[in-house]
Amino acid sequence: MRVHPPYRCFELQPLDDWRRDNRSVFRRGLDHKLKYAVRLEKYSLQACREVYSEMRRQFGMTESNFPFSRDYSGYPLLSARMLIENRVYRSCFETALMTMINMRSTGIPVALDFTPQWAERSIGHTWNALLTNEKKIIAFGSFTDEEPGILHKACENMVKVFRYTYTMNHKLLELNLKEKEVPGTFRNLFIRDVTEQYMQTTDLTVPVKFNADIETHYGYLAAFDNSEWVPLDFGKRDGSKIRFGNIGRTAALLPVVIDASGFVQPVNYPFSITRDDEIRYFIPDTVNRTTLTLKRKYPAAYHSAEGGRRLMQGVMQAANEPDFSDAVSFRAFETWQPAVTIRADTLPPYRYWRYIAPPETPIAIAEMMFIDPVDTARKITGKIIGTEGCSGYNVKEHLTDGDLLTYYESPNWGKNDWIGMDFGAPVSLSKVICYAVSDANSIEFGDTFELFYHNGKEWRSLGKKTAYDAVLHYGDAPSGNALFVLKNLTKGVETRIFTYENDEQVWW
Repeated sequence: MRVHPPYRCFELQPLDDWRRDNRSVFRRGLDHKLKYAVRLEKYSLQACREVYSEMRRQFGMTESNFPFSRDYSGYPLLSARMLIENRVYRSCFETALMTMINMRSTGIPVALDFTPQWAERSIGHTWNALLTNEKKIIAFGSFTDEEPGILHKACENMVKVFRYTYTMNHKLLELNLKEKEVPGTFRNLFIRDVTEQYMQTTDLTVPVKFNADIETHYGYLAAFDNSEWVPLDFGKRDGSKIRFGNIGRTAALLPVVIDASGFVQPVNYPFSITRDDEIRYFIPDTVNRTTLTLKRKYPAAYHSAEGGRRLMQGVMQAANEPDFSDAVSFRAFETWQPAVTIRADTLPPYRYWRYIAPPETPIAIAEMMFIDPVDTARKITGKIIGTEGCSGYNVKEHLTDGDLLTYYESPNWGKNDWIGMDFGAPVSLSKVICYAVSDANSIEFGDTFELFYHNGKEWRSLGKKTAYDAVLHYGDAPSGNALFVLKNLTKGVETRIFTYENDEQVWW
């Protein structure tokens, strides 16, 4: 690990006595431990954990209790004194910088690493890296609930990792001298590639198939940030080929160049590198068409998956007696789904409908919709009946408020809570839709969506559709290894690229 000279921690750092300021705020009571504890003196990981624990204790900061200060957006770089005394933390960069300053002031070799762009979601991230006595790198977050040594961001996929350094990177200097337009990440000459310290990597050469007339000396690999392709690595161009090194695997990447106007232009199809070190191009088959059945526009996070699980094993009933003594039951909740649709167009009219909680589980439903049999774009409502909500927030009224981000929750475990609708008289329905508690990235009834596929040069629309169910069906879609993205035109910003394999969306 290359370290900075002792008078500063990073290039362009405002010059102040950061070590003295750090001692005055942070090191009270810590010197004794560092001086007399043998394990802290011999092992940097143990010492790092001790310092980290002391930082959290003195600052009272955890991942769930994080103080963001006033707006300092006009300041490109903050001094160590400002960071320490004013607790100015605008981003993960500032928290990681604060941690590095504290660690280095006590002689612990800690660096600042970052990825310009996560491989499978928006934005990038900055964290700390510790050099252990065994010459290993241990990444850890800043003011998280995980101490150093616990794998940081274990569920996030990365393609490239860079480290802030004091030594100039001459490859970046050459890039900036030869190219007119350079992405912001690579205008900083004081970073270096450390991807191989974090993952298995691949060197590869990508042929230039498209936009060959754009004259450049370099090309880039870009990852999708939920709205556009963001360059996260650069490689030298040799005529009709671009060479890249130390590339992480199992992510969707687009090889691009940057034109004279600063726009990203693809030079080949998107691709991924498999775990077996093979390149798999996402090439759509526009001759042989297929039908897609889409359930979400963005992959389910843990709380969304948990919401779907809580619907499982529940029972829907329809009846004309208020005690449901004549109920007809529908066991439509056998597998995990973001939403469940019960077809009712062949059923006789019923006055009462209800959902009964599965054994040992309280109810949690974001929305319950009853759809008119004639006008299938219209929802029918009545009086909500059943178990009261468990708090002042998760009340029964959320069952039909049209907002998937609110939800009804019953208070009891193992008591067969139920929730439903009294229409006042028997009514005919075309369907009943129950939405699980989630992040509102499901196919929401009444919203308008647009599906795109990538043809190697650009996104091509497959048309707009308004959802009148909890799924969308797109016929005449390209088959093969096509890359898609589904956008909600009514609301929301999160969207994610996917392929369609074995009748399922596979997220990238």
